Amino acid sequence: MPKANELYDQDFLLWTKEQATALRRARGSNLPLDWENLAEEIESLGASQRTELNRKLGGILRHLFKLEASPAVDPRAGWRGNCPRCTN
Repeated sequence: MPKANELYDQDFLLWTKEQATALRRARGSNLPLDWENLAEEIESLGASQRTELNRKLGGILRHLFKLEASPAVDPRAGWRGNCPRCTN
C-alpha cells in the first residue's frame, strides 16, 4: 500500500476515503477539531471530483457518438465554440 502522500498523487478518491476514516478513528484525541465535519468535507472532495470527471466523460462520449452518427462531411465545424460544457 502506498504512503498517504504518494496515494494523494496516485488515487485522490482513495486518499480522501482513507483520510476521512483516519479522522473518524482519531476523534477521541484531545485536539480541538470538528472531527466528523472534517471527515465529511474530505470525503466530499473526492466525491465531487469523481462527479465532475463523470460529467466531462459523458460530454466527450456524447460528442463522439454525434460525430460517428453525423452524415455531414465535417460535422466538427458546427460544434466549435457552441458547446458550453466544452469551454472549461
